[in-house]
Amino acid sequence: MMEPLTPDELLGNVVNEFNNEVRGLINTDTAGVTEKESHEVWMRSPRDKIREVVNYLRQIQTPHFVTMLGIDRGEDILVKYVMSLFYDEKFREITVVMCVEVPKDALWLPSISDLIKGSLTSEREIHEMLGIEIKDIPDDRHFFLPFDHPEEEYPWRRDERRIDIKDVYEKEGQQ
Repeated sequence: MMEPLTPDELLGNVVNEFNNEVRGLINTDTAGVTEKESHEVWMRSPRDKIREVVNYLRQIQTPHFVTMLGIDRGEDILVKYVMSLFYDEKFREITVVMCVEVPKDALWLPSISDLIKGSLTSEREIHEMLGIEIKDIPDDRHFFLPFDHPEEEYPWRRDERRIDIKDVYEKEGQQ
């Protein structure tokens, strides 16, 4: 692992490496009685660069994968990959949030589970709850919804494909 970078250095390196195809901003906040600073680097990446960006981050340090989340925004779904770097250095950890816009007429993302093992469960969740196909995922079985849940109903969607989560379990005879 290389020496920890500042948030400005990290973002600058990523932006330069990807010729401004990846853009971002930095959020710094303080918390607690000691007013310890926490840093977030927010990046927006094209879908076809996700794996390259993750590989670039891996050259710095294997990211600690936190979660993925998705927001149905109407025309597209915004997917956020949350991870951290420099987690082994006291007061140096940087949270990285990589945002990717996924158009509803092409609902797919590449899997990163071969690059960061901890992402598999989140990728399965994004597929089940939002209907985004995860290409090359090693295990695409249902994890959160019943195994026989219809593929065209998604609890986190806000369009005609939405199903309320309580309805999922009522179908199963559970309350």
